[in-house]
Amino acid sequence: MPPLDATPAPEPGTRTLLHGLRLIDGSGRPPVPEAALLIEDATVRWAGPAHALPTDLAPSARVDLGGRTVCPGFIDTHVHFALPGPAGNPLQGLYELPSYRTLKVLDRLRATLENGVTTARDLMGLDAGFRQAVAERKVPGPRLLVSVTMLSQRAGHADFTLAGGIDGLAVAVAFPESPRSLVGSVDDMRARVRDLVAVGADCVKLATSGGVTSPHDRPEWLGLRPEMIRAAVEEAQAYGGLPVAAHAIGRPGIEAAVRSGVTSIEHGYALDDELRAEMVDRGQYLVPTLLETTQDLDPARTSPSAYEKGLRWHRIAQESVARSAAAGVRIAMGTDSGLAVGHGHNQGAGTAGGHRRADPHGGDRGRDRDRRPAVRGGRGDRLPGGGQGRRPRGHRRRPADRPGLAGRAGPHPGGGEGGPDRRRPGGPLRRRHPAGALPLSRPPVRDRAPGPPLSSGGRGHARASGQQPPQLW
Repeated sequence: MPPLDATPAPEPGTRTLLHGLRLIDGSGRPPVPEAALLIEDATVRWAGPAHALPTDLAPSARVDLGGRTVCPGFIDTHVHFALPGPAGNPLQGLYELPSYRTLKVLDRLRATLENGVTTARDLMGLDAGFRQAVAERKVPGPRLLVSVTMLSQRAGHADFTLAGGIDGLAVAVAFPESPRSLVGSVDDMRARVRDLVAVGADCVKLATSGGVTSPHDRPEWLGLRPEMIRAAVEEAQAYGGLPVAAHAIGRPGIEAAVRSGVTSIEHGYALDDELRAEMVDRGQYLVPTLLETTQDLDPARTSPSAYEKGLRWHRIAQESVARSAAAGVRIAMGTDSGLAVGHGHNQGAGTAGGHRRADPHGGDRGRDRDRRPAVRGGRGDRLPGGGQGRRPRGHRRRPADRPGLAGRAGPHPGGGEGGPDRRRPGGPLRRRHPAGALPLSRPPVRDRAPGPPLSSGGRGHARASGQQPPQLW
């Protein structure tokens, strides 16, 4: 099939019938064999069994999909487009101009969209300019939600300070004018959340535990202190209910995040039954990044400490997530793409350069065009793995993602109907959340300037031929 941007826009009033397909409509019903889907202009007008196509909807063109599967787009709630995945080294960015790093991000956005992900939440790295470029169709990619950066204390999970005092995260991964990631006090935290609001962040990312890849801590250690987490949640609530996502692996970090009222726990490997029950009561979400745990860090590309931590905690994660699901914790899919999972492999593919264990889907699907869904769209995006999350708040559908069944607003993947759009004075369209919907972001402020143009920020980026960057992970 041609690239996504190689097909010209149809003439107004054009009706194209896709047939010879298997249809998954996102409602939870069984797949429909021998199905068809009618697109009028850029809107899905009708979908169902091919023999049931209404006679008054005669198509002007037909496309035989040869048995491919058509389904709504997927949501990946935890990605890092500014990180290169297992085949690269994040500190390569020390030797690259921000403009060059931007071009690499654009390639990752395209690969992810072509893998079937039509909404992605970037939880450290991208600024709001990327979101704007995708929303305005300047570049192909999934609709984006961005946290811009991740916040932690000194010697926490966001501290990648190199010898000599260089902030590796700020220079090699983040983009110019992004707020810095390290906070030292409650007052610092309040000010930094306000900085994130000012640059257009859709959510706040906190590190409430140590991490696998960070050099100064361990996952079982407490990260941000409870009073700092509470301050971040309070500030986020004051700015229209900005969601707060907490990187939390070990129990102390999970406990501090859950009891401080964050929106979602990212990873959550050391959850116990007591904390699971609290998450259910509070309506908090778990994003277990389970795909990432099936593929260990490559020992040739990472530090011995990070490799050892990964081996241990990945196995804990796989044992824990089933118990969380059985306890009724709301679960959303997130892959952590950009680390052990390569971009464009969000649905269970192997990774280039990764140290792979078992693929739960039984094969490398990321680049197999015959097995990749041919069309993404429908009412909301779908979470692989049966997640209960739904369309992120405040994001209007693209024309190609309109309801897949004519005459009604189709249900969200997790069940329930999407509420109507409404306009608040002076603000963008917002979507009312049905009960249980995952508030991945606040409504984007479309009239906010994304910040100054990208620049080198005065940093030196030249490197000698053959010079290799230091290892970050």
